[in-house]
Amino acid sequence: MLMRCGTAILLCATLAALACRERTPATPPQNLARRNVPPSPPAAPPTSSPFQYPIYSFPQRTPPNEPALNPEVLPRVLRRVDPEYTPEARKARIAGIVVVEVIVERDCRVGAARVLKPLPFGLSQKAVEAVRQWRFSPATHEGKPIRAFFTVTVDFRPEDE
Repeated sequence: MLMRCGTAILLCATLAALACRERTPATPPQNLARRNVPPSPPAAPPTSSPFQYPIYSFPQRTPPNEPALNPEVLPRVLRRVDPEYTPEARKARIAGIVVVEVIVERDCRVGAARVLKPLPFGLSQKAVEAVRQWRFSPATHEGKPIRAFFTVTVDFRPEDE
């Protein structure tokens, strides 16, 4: 009985000593540490606004030589040239649309074009060739002609349909 009480007292004293001791954070072993982890991004500077994003953003002014994404008056197609149908596409009976994004210059011509939705068998190239011949009314901002992005669709349908 005396032995059991002594063991219990010794156990309680050991636990109390461990509880009072300051704990140091455990460091992971070197073989478990993460390697090749990029550093975390820097914290954003504190703002005076309680909102994370602005409620209203003012429109960005486009630099003078850059095409505008949202002009006041959009370009309109004045002259359209129909694309040629390639023999391979006609043989494969390919039909559909090609979506082309163009930059309409101040002088109403197409400055650049890129295909957003292609079709096979050379129809995308034929669509770009045809769109480069189109003429547009210029986009305007504050009454002045400006360069602008514009998206057009070119429809391909076989003649025998």
